[in-house]
Amino acid sequence: MHAGDEYVTEPNNQQITVARELSDSEAFDLIVGQHAHTVQPIEKYGDTWVVYGMGNNVTELSPSIVGNNEGIMVNAVMTRDDAGDWSVKALRWAPSMMVDDPSYRFCITSPSSAASSCAAPARAAASSARVKQAVESRGGVADGVAGMGA
Repeated sequence: MHAGDEYVTEPNNQQITVARELSDSEAFDLIVGQHAHTVQPIEKYGDTWVVYGMGNNVTELSPSIVGNNEGIMVNAVMTRDDAGDWSVKALRWAPSMMVDDPSYRFCITSPSSAASSCAAPARAAASSARVKQAVESRGGVADGVAGMGA
């Protein structure tokens, strides 16, 4: 889904409406959004997981907009029932950011020290906390979404 207000961490009414209409159609188990250039929440609506905005995983750095350099990777674990129908069994996510010190690169910023070693620890921790707050702001954790590497 390509929608949302740029640089805003909450989905707008259009994103929510479209996601719910798609979910209500029962044709989707997972909806993934892009366009806001910042991380937005993950929630479960009915039987459908909605990732409103994955932020940026590859971007031109914009130091004036911190969230523009942050993103998430999503891992949807799928399962197939006896009738052959697929569904999302589990949904996990990991935070990331682009850094330019000393060179331009993509970094995983999960709380695990091995994953965070490509960015300064304080910067990675602040980014990870900001992303976690956005991802979890619409109750996805209560429905089972989990961060990877926590």
